[in-house]
Amino acid sequence: METLIFFILILIISANFSRFSFEDDSKNVEKNIFEPVILIHDVSPVYLEDLKEIDEVISKYGYSKRTYLFLIVNHANEYPLEENQDFVKYIRYLQTKGYNVELHGYDHIECEFNCNCTLAMEKIEKSLEILNGLKIDGISCILPPRYGISEDSKKVMLDNGFSVIVGQYAYEMNNNSVNTYNITNKEYTWYLEENNTLNEVDIAKKEYFESEYNYFLSIHPKAVNYGGGIEFLDEFLNFTKEENRFDSKNPKKDIYSYFGIKKIDFS
Repeated sequence: METLIFFILILIISANFSRFSFEDDSKNVEKNIFEPVILIHDVSPVYLEDLKEIDEVISKYGYSKRTYLFLIVNHANEYPLEENQDFVKYIRYLQTKGYNVELHGYDHIECEFNCNCTLAMEKIEKSLEILNGLKIDGISCILPPRYGISEDSKKVMLDNGFSVIVGQYAYEMNNNSVNTYNITNKEYTWYLEENNTLNEVDIAKKEYFESEYNYFLSIHPKAVNYGGGIEFLDEFLNFTKEENRFDSKNPKKDIYSYFGIKKIDFS
């Protein structure tokens, strides 16, 4: 009997030693990973109800301040913001929750910013005039529809103080020179079928851990509301929130907590 008790004690001590050794090893693995920044493309009156469903998940995990709404000012030349005041009020409501509002495009027809510099400037100025009239100001970033952009358009945006996101790159002007940043910009919920949701969550987790750059999650209203998209969003944001990748001992490393300053830091 005494031999049995001694054997059990040895097993318990060994198990605890292994557990603490594992925890100590994990502390030695440094990962420069931050909670994701969420880019919502195609923010338009067409998708008002879809946005409300998306907001439920984002707010559930406290990601509103890390979410950027890329507005279409006059979607397909059929849904001007001025004529959709309920939508405008909803956008203002989201701003009170900490959401950031940026510019996607004027009409989102084809790759609208794949154009010359004159037309690009006209679209930007017209968009800002309308947004300012609706008391939506402070635009600092442009994400062109379908990531389509000409070098002329990009130059116009950068010369006028806007940062630009195109796929896996971000650009901004600094002292008359263009800074180009690699970013990890992923989208997993383009009409995601329900039976593939968990597989996509697993892929997203892996890519999140392996990311060498700042991590951005792109979503499109309607597409993410289809099939398993909302379930994916819930599962993935829950995962990233639980992981809590911020370095609480060095708050300066929390690069997106800006209390009203909306400029995105890509570095």
